[in-house]
Amino acid sequence: MGNQHSMESPVLKPLTELSLDWDLFHTQADAHLGQVYVRLRADVDLQAYWKAGWRLSGQLYGPHCSRAHTLPAKYTLVDQGSGSTLLARANLPDPCFWSAEIPALYQVTLQLTGPGQPQQKQASFGMRSIPIKGRQFFWNTEPWTLKATSVSNLSDWTADQCRQQSLALIVDEVEESLLEQASQLGTWIVASVPGNEADICQQLVELVRWPAVCMAVI
Repeated sequence: MGNQHSMESPVLKPLTELSLDWDLFHTQADAHLGQVYVRLRADVDLQAYWKAGWRLSGQLYGPHCSRAHTLPAKYTLVDQGSGSTLLARANLPDPCFWSAEIPALYQVTLQLTGPGQPQQKQASFGMRSIPIKGRQFFWNTEPWTLKATSVSNLSDWTADQCRQQSLALIVDEVEESLLEQASQLGTWIVASVPGNEADICQQLVELVRWPAVCMAVI
C-alpha cells in the first residue's frame, strides 16, 4: 500500500487575539441615499476567518442632534461577504447630513461574531461632504470660506463659543474628547497630523468618522 497523506486545514489564531483596526466611513451620498460602511482590518488576510464563520454586523440609530428635534430610526449593518477584510454596509434612505447648524450624528453599535469570543464596539458617526472645485471650498452647493484660529491663541474660549463666531479650531494635539464635543456642537476642526507616512495614514483613517474635522494639515 502506498503512503497516505492527509490534508489538514491550517489552524487559525483566534481573530480577537489579532491587532484589529475598525474603520467607519461613508461613500458619496445624496439627499436620497447614504451608504455607511464598517471595515475590520488586521495585519493578515481575513478571508480565511470569514470562511471560518466570522461576521461583522451592527446597527445605526439616529440621527440625533443637540440643537434640533429629529426623528431617529434604526438601520442594519449587513455583512458584505468574503474578502481580505471584513466589511458590513448599511443603506440610509434620506440621510441627515452633519452641518455646523444641524450637527446630526448617528449612534453605531458594531458586532464581531464567530467561533470565538465575540466583540462589540460603539461609536458616533456623522455624514458630511465638502467638495473642492478649482481652488474653492463648497458647502451645500454654495462657495464656502473657512475661517480658523489656533487653540493656542484662545484664552478661556470653548468649542461652542468658536461655533458661535463661525470659527474653526486649529488643533495641534487632537484628543478624542474634543472631536466628540465639536461633532456634537457643530464646531469645525482643522487637525494637525504629524508623524511618518504610516502614522499619518492611520490618523486620517481615525479622523474620518468625526464630521467636525473639515481639514487635516500634514
